[in-house]
Amino acid sequence: PSLKELASIAGFHPVYLARAFRKRYGVAPSDYIRKRRLHKAVSLIAQRRTLSGAASALGFVDESHLHRCFVAEFGMTPGAFRRLALGRAEVSRIQDARLRR
Repeated sequence: PSLKELASIAGFHPVYLARAFRKRYGVAPSDYIRKRRLHKAVSLIAQRRTLSGAASALGFVDESHLHRCFVAEFGMTPGAFRRLALGRAEVSRIQDARLRR
């Protein structure tokens, strides 16, 4: 939903709602939504979803938009995160297999 839609639902002016939101949460509503989407992207990428699939599922314009936002938020590319996450999952799987012996 847009800020204007949220403001009309809440019965406030959009500028007032944006200022109150920033005062309460420390970020603008758009930044808050972007951060929530990026944190959801982390879990989708770790679950081996394609980057383009994750981007479209979370409302990013395209994969490059997700990529730019991901790098700005986490300091690494989604591909680097995927390799890191899948590497840890593989290590965990091997350790679990050794424990079952």
